[in-house]
Amino acid sequence: KKKKIKICLDIGAHNGDYSRKLLSKGFRVIAFEPMVEAFINLKKVKKKYPNTFSYHKTALSNKNEVREIFYINKNSQLSSLNENVKKINFLKNKVFKKYKIKTNTLDFFVKKNKKLFTDGVDFIKIDTEGNDFNVILGAKNSINRFKPKFIQVEMNYHNLFNGENLYQFHKLLKNYE
Repeated sequence: KKKKIKICLDIGAHNGDYSRKLLSKGFRVIAFEPMVEAFINLKKVKKKYPNTFSYHKTALSNKNEVREIFYINKNSQLSSLNENVKKINFLKNKVFKKYKIKTNTLDFFVKKNKKLFTDGVDFIKIDTEGNDFNVILGAKNSINRFKPKFIQVEMNYHNLFNGENLYQFHKLLKNYE
């Protein structure tokens, strides 16, 4: 609140747990989730916070295209656009399924949904199981335009499999620590 955060993006919202935390602090949240079962659960969040929460069934990435998403079950928080998810030790013996989804860039989404962004963006949380770097690539114009105060990304094995590290994120987000 000291930083005057108002508008938050929850990219990779899953069932909305993180969104709920933000909403309970009085922030407005725009959430993105491509998985059908998890997306259905976001309706409960909307019911509780009808005026400050919006949710969108889309995967954000660096291109507007059709890709495969890999998952263990339809409500798994480990769903990933990165097939390397199968290499993670505790998931090696799991049976993965896949289906095709459409990805959008945040820049494209902002352009198509201008009314949602009239107050800008103050905070971006990205938890996309290994697609975080691509999300930022597809959000460069929006980040430059809105200059969010904070950008939070998840770092995990996916990044290692992709050859991504904190230094690459730092180079991409020059004005952030």
